[in-house]
Amino acid sequence: MSSVRILSDSLATNISLLDYLPSYCENVLDFGAGRGYLKQSIEKKGANYFASEVDSRCITLLEEQDVVVKTLDEYINMGIKFDAIIVSSVLSEIINSFATVKENLDKNNY
Repeated sequence: MSSVRILSDSLATNISLLDYLPSYCENVLDFGAGRGYLKQSIEKKGANYFASEVDSRCITLLEEQDVVVKTLDEYINMGIKFDAIIVSSVLSEIINSFATVKENLDKNNY
């Protein structure tokens, strides 16, 4: 039984991030897939590419590349198991969102 490897890094170093994918990877989830920049590189490594994304514009771009986009829960309910989950730039998006909310609260004296 293999353990899931979770890889996280900034977009600027995603290419080197893929060097850390385990050699046995069959299924890789790109969590926060964006426009699917990693799709081709992951498939070149012989792994199946799965995407999870919330931005409707990015989902449209992914679907144009014939990528099925689902939530992690949907993949789990389908019985799909992942050998690696890539979480790229997701944390920075969350932090930036909190900073924007805080800035707006401060401006409005909340």
